[in-house]
Amino acid sequence: MHGSIRLKTVCLNLILAMLTIAVPAHAYDLGKQLKSNIYGTAYKSIGQCGDFPRVSAPTPKWACVGIVAGPQHGLKMPREVLPLKDGSILVTDMVGWKRAGKLWRLTRDVNGKYKAHAIFTGLKHPSGLRMGPDGMVYIGEEHRIWSFDPNNPKLKKTIVVTGLPRKIRPGKPDHYHPISYFIFNGVGDILLNLGSYDDRCERRVAVKGKRTRKFPTPCPSDKASNMEAGVWKITRIKTTGKWSAPERYARGLRNSIAMAVHPETGTILQAENNVDRWGGTIHSPINPPEEFNVIVKGKHYGWPYCIGMNRALPEYQRRVRCNAAKFEPPISLLPAHSSPFGMAYYQGALFPELKGKLILALHGWQPNGHRIAIFDTDAQGHPIKAKGQKIDQFLIGNWKAKTRLRPRGRPGGLMVDGDGGIWFTDYKNHTVMVIQRTGE
Repeated sequence: MHGSIRLKTVCLNLILAMLTIAVPAHAYDLGKQLKSNIYGTAYKSIGQCGDFPRVSAPTPKWACVGIVAGPQHGLKMPREVLPLKDGSILVTDMVGWKRAGKLWRLTRDVNGKYKAHAIFTGLKHPSGLRMGPDGMVYIGEEHRIWSFDPNNPKLKKTIVVTGLPRKIRPGKPDHYHPISYFIFNGVGDILLNLGSYDDRCERRVAVKGKRTRKFPTPCPSDKASNMEAGVWKITRIKTTGKWSAPERYARGLRNSIAMAVHPETGTILQAENNVDRWGGTIHSPINPPEEFNVIVKGKHYGWPYCIGMNRALPEYQRRVRCNAAKFEPPISLLPAHSSPFGMAYYQGALFPELKGKLILALHGWQPNGHRIAIFDTDAQGHPIKAKGQKIDQFLIGNWKAKTRLRPRGRPGGLMVDGDGGIWFTDYKNHTVMVIQRTGE
């Protein structure tokens, strides 16, 4: 009996010793640190940025980054942000790929702190968020777009379009791009992104009992009747005020979650999230590059056959001719796997340094991502940059992690408010952030 007790005691001591080794002492300190950091994030405050706690970020001396809300407000996977004229802020929150999403409204209390209220719940991958020219707020779920009046306390949904082919089905392969991102063009029509089902139009098949990939030509997702891998237009019917059925506007676009309309010329600019693999190589720092495309009705932009400056993807070489007569080439390139997300032409007064320029959030986790880039533009709204893929201007530079100070930043959905403040989300760090002027 005593031997059994001694054996149990020895085992218990060994387990405690292993736990002590497995959990480093600083883990407990980290827990305390997170509680003392900003809104439950891994960011430490380094002062004030306007009305908000300032975080460490590589910005020009005239700009700073502040945190508006974080995990303590309930944010899980915030995608888009929309400041309203009354001072409140709307945020679409996907929550998770397999969970129901929310629309948050952040309002300030008497102490100037934001409180979060979920005004719509049970949403399917909510992402797109825009103020329409009619004063209604428009929301994009995976399968539909709807609107509501932000000034009406009843918060009634008005369906714009439904039946979009985005549903992720239990037991089936997940859709690569189920996000219904959209913008309004210069005359109030909706331009809607419907991304590709997969990366390179690969089809998994069994050959002699082994699973392999085939790359059919033509790609089934590229058929004119298919609603994926392109941009669609939804037009408001003036006589009725209702919306038309979606009309294909452009195709051959893998995923267009970065689009902007030039305020003077109406140029529709898209930054393409290109394919992940280049032949047998995944996440190469060089190939394939992301793209800047000017979207013109009826054009085909090459996906999945032609990438970058009309180069054939290795899987389609000798099967498809990549020429400008058939596929519209990009106007310039972006670094590979930088993953463009939010994009806007800056017209605000807060930053004269940015007037007329294009700002682009790059949310990629690889070396070319985690930045907000700046581009000079020509009279047509085309970004001016050096040849190749290099970017030489940044609003936030290489936003890498620094121990006990900040995590790696992953800027996403981006919006400019009426005063010129630049708001964005970071769904990896569960935050809403804003770029303000430092006063220097």
